[in-house]
This record gives sequence, structure tokens and C-alpha cells, in this order.
Amino acid sequence: MATPTQAITSHSNPLDIMRQAQKQALSGGAKSYILRPKDGESIRLHILQEMTSGTVIYMHRLADIPYKAICGNELGVPCDYCARAKAGEWKLQAAPFMYLPCAVAVEDESGKKSIGVRLLELYAGKNTLFAKLEKFFSDNGTVCSHDFAYSRKGSGQKDTTYEITVQLSASIFKPAVLTQAASSMTPDRIRERVAEAFPPAISGEDEVGNATVVESNVVEGSSSDEYIPEF
Repeated sequence: MATPTQAITSHSNPLDIMRQAQKQALSGGAKSYILRPKDGESIRLHILQEMTSGTVIYMHRLADIPYKAICGNELGVPCDYCARAKAGEWKLQAAPFMYLPCAVAVEDESGKKSIGVRLLELYAGKNTLFAKLEKFFSDNGTVCSHDFAYSRKGSGQKDTTYEITVQLSASIFKPAVLTQAASSMTPDRIRERVAEAFPPAISGEDEVGNATVVESNVVEGSSSDEYIPEF
């Protein structure tokens, strides 16, 4: 299994990515590209990439507060959470998450509907979305042949369950639209969107040599029915 350091990829301008993440972290966060239904909501989606091509990103999941952070090593910057995990806070160890781009129906601020791209977040565990989708993939050899319904029940961290079920009826998305949406989904682009949603905790020094840490304060993904600029 790859480590966070091995998962580093090149970016055209890493500093711009980090400046954007820093701006969002200090302002209280931005609307997220991570797909997250509300309690009782069901979202129809079409997955644009197979699980064998999904983008795996190492994340720090923080149990005591309702957010997580991308590992700084994914962006080539010093990661405070990795340093703390190495020093003994083992719960802060980074874990792999898979992000699959999906076509969804979105609505802008004027009420106009269109097709947008959002990210379906998967992580390992019993009865997780990953486990359910992986079984479907193992049985059918693809997750891109049908639409799925992604639903949520519950609003708290402990009583919330997510379901994803195949829709056997014809897709609501036109094939040409799906092809166009899928063509622009690169691992670097997906990684940038995840970094915007969940900025890292960056360790370093200030102008006089004192140790500093900038932590993210972005809560987990905003609702799917809020307007988000195109991917």
C-alpha cells in the first residue's frame, strides 16, 4: 500500500493550491465539491470513472471534531498531523480515501438546472459506501453502466447511515454529457478540489523562527442543493 509520501503527484503550481486552501481555511471554508446528501435526501448520480481508476488520497480523519484534512504530503508540504502521529498520536495517522467523480443534477442561484460534477467519497470499513460499491463492481465489472441513488438517513455522527443503490431504469444523463464530463477528470484536478474542501494542517516556522501550524476549519461537505461553481 502506498504511503502519503508516495502518493505525492506533481502540480503546475502547488503554491497557488495552498494559497487557495489557506484563504478558505481562514475564512471559514468554501462550498464543497464533495457529494453529501442531507438527512432524508436521495441524490441521483452517474459515476464517471471505474473504481480501478479512482483517485486515492491520504486523509487525516479527526474523530473529536466534524472535519478531516488532506495529508500535507499529498501536496508536498510539511504535515503537522503526520508529525503528531509519528510522535505517538496514532489516531492521527493518514488513511486512504477514494474519490470518484460523478455527474449530478445541480441548480444555480437563479434556479436554473444543469449537469455538474461532484466527488463521491469512499473509505474502507464494514457496510461503508466503498464496501457496497466494491461488491457491485465485483459482481458486474463496472460502476459506470447505471445511475445510482445516494441517500442519507440521520443527522448525527453516530446515527447517520448512507446508502447507494443501483437504478435499473434508463439513465437521466445523456451519454454525450457524461463523456464530456469524464474527459476533464484528472487525479491532479480531483486532488485540488479535495484540498479546497479539506485543507491540510501545515507545519513550519514564522519570520522569527517560531514553530507555527495552520489548521483547516472547513466542516464536512455542504449540501448538494447549494449552488457550487462548475468543477
